[in-house]
Amino acid sequence: VLLDEFVFANVPALDPDQPVDRNETLPPAEQIVHRQAVSRKGVVNDNAVVHSVVLGADVGDFSFNWIGLINKASGTLAMIVHAPLQQKLKTAEGQQGNVLTRSFLMEYNGAQAETGINTPAETWQIDFTARMAGMDERQRLENIDIFGAAAFFGDGYLVGKSGNQFYVTKGTGYVAGLRTTLAENLNITVTTRPVKVWLDVCWTGTLTSVWGVQSRITVA
Repeated sequence: VLLDEFVFANVPALDPDQPVDRNETLPPAEQIVHRQAVSRKGVVNDNAVVHSVVLGADVGDFSFNWIGLINKASGTLAMIVHAPLQQKLKTAEGQQGNVLTRSFLMEYNGAQAETGINTPAETWQIDFTARMAGMDERQRLENIDIFGAAAFFGDGYLVGKSGNQFYVTKGTGYVAGLRTTLAENLNITVTTRPVKVWLDVCWTGTLTSVWGVQSRITVA
């Protein structure tokens, strides 16, 4: 049993909460938005195998809510998933694309023997999240070793006053090892004094996005 292609489609009015009809076939060609070869195959046990596909940041743009696993040569449809509508974006002209991985686990008697898949799934289904987070934390701690708890270049983030208007000066600094930049002077409202001006920074992002520092200035 050779299953070698994933098919992605955008099927109008598809309800992902309804069970899949066992007689369902491939959607019509005009609804199919992408086809891609299986990226990896692995055996879980004698009766279960997994097929995976990775949609890189060079693939897109399209939306899909239907995924099928087929034999490309014959068009035989082996497995279907109905999902909420999802977007696949390609990196282009300043737009950061996303990377999606989809895995289908098929379980039936003699699955390993029927498919001839011998590679254990755990040898390639690796979660790098912990390692990447560790690299980010190491860099943050190294920055603290160099710059201390907080450091600013020149007048960066210095609170100033012009007439009756208080402002935070544009510039760059490090807070808790995170590099933050204020592109333009930022006016702040000071109603009572004395008062403190706080700079909060955090490191944010998603599993498939570019991560970056977000900052916020608070007067309190």
